[in-house]
Amino acid sequence: MEFEEVRTYVNKYCKLRDVQFAAYEMYARKHNLTARELFVLDIIWFAPNKCCLQSEICERLSATKQTISAIIKKFMKSGYVSLEVSPDDRRNKIVRFTNSGMDYEKT
Repeated sequence: MEFEEVRTYVNKYCKLRDVQFAAYEMYARKHNLTARELFVLDIIWFAPNKCCLQSEICERLSATKQTISAIIKKFMKSGYVSLEVSPDDRRNKIVRFTNSGMDYEKT
C-alpha cells in the first residue's frame, strides 16, 4: 500500500471518528452529561451483570483513577451506581448499576 493511499484511509477514519464523537457529545449534553460520563455509563451498561471494575473503566477510557472516581462519585450521589470493594483484590472497586441507574440508563 502506498503512502498516499494509507493517508487517504487514515483521513477517512479520522473524519468518521470525529463525527461519532460529536454525536456522542451532543447526546450527552442533552442529558446534562459529558461525553466521558456517557462513556462510563456505556461501559457499565454493556459489562456482564451491569457491573465492572473501576480499573477496567480507567483502562478502556485511558483515564486516571482520579478522573473516573470523580465521575463515579457524581453518579453515586445521584443514586445511579454503587461501589464496593472487590473480594479478589481489595484495592479494586466494583461499580454496579442500582435500580435507579438501570432506569436512568434506559431513558
